[in-house]
Amino acid sequence: MVCNLGVMLDSDGMITGQISSMCSVALYGLLRLGRIRELLDQSTAEKLLQAFVTSRLDFGKSFICHSDAVLKKLQSIQNSAAHVVTRTRSRDHITPVLRDLHWLPVA
Repeated sequence: MVCNLGVMLDSDGMITGQISSMCSVALYGLLRLGRIRELLDQSTAEKLLQAFVTSRLDFGKSFICHSDAVLKKLQSIQNSAAHVVTRTRSRDHITPVLRDLHWLPVA
């Protein structure tokens, strides 16, 4: 694995290690936000989510070559973030929640 300008490339020249690392940091930020979510109002939760989670997702989406597995992982994190911010249950359908938040799908 080689790191150049802050981007980790594996032996095949892919960035899967970078995406995995970014996803774990985003999930950790989402977990921390979920723990204090009941103490926050909607706009504050959205701002914290933007700072700790969505910015990392945007960084992950900025790379050109993605496999379906990577896009699915990024979409899953975005869906979980939407559930945390809106306090909806994880089994509720996500499309109306994303539409209300004005969030575009990852792909």
